[in-house]
Amino acid sequence: MGLRSRSRELSFPLIHGLATGVTVEDLKKQVSLMDLEIKEGSQEMDFELRLKNKGELLLRAPFLPGRDYNISISANEDTKDGFGLPLLATTGIKTGEALFHEFSPIMPGEFAFDDKS
Repeated sequence: MGLRSRSRELSFPLIHGLATGVTVEDLKKQVSLMDLEIKEGSQEMDFELRLKNKGELLLRAPFLPGRDYNISISANEDTKDGFGLPLLATTGIKTGEALFHEFSPIMPGEFAFDDKS
C-alpha cells in the first residue's frame, strides 16, 4: 500500500483512477479505520474520504500522536478502477511515529561561524 502520511490525513494513490460511475462513497463502504490503542469497546473510527485529484484519494481522521491505527480495505468486485480492475483487499498500519516529527536543530561545529574578516 503506497500511502503518504501527514499529521491528520493519509494520501492513497489511485494509479488508474476510478471507473465511470464509481463514487468515493462506494469506495468508503470498503474502508475500515481502527484505533489499535482502544482495548475495550469499538475501535472503529469515523473518517472523511475524498478525491484530491483523479489519481489520489485523501483520508482524514482525528489521528493522535503516539497511537497506532489499522486501515483495511475490503475487496469488492463492483468497485472498479479506470482500467476495469476490481478493488483488492489490503491492510496498512499508521503509527504515531509517522504522525508527528520532533524538530532538532543541527548545530554547526565549533568554528562554523568563525568570521574570517
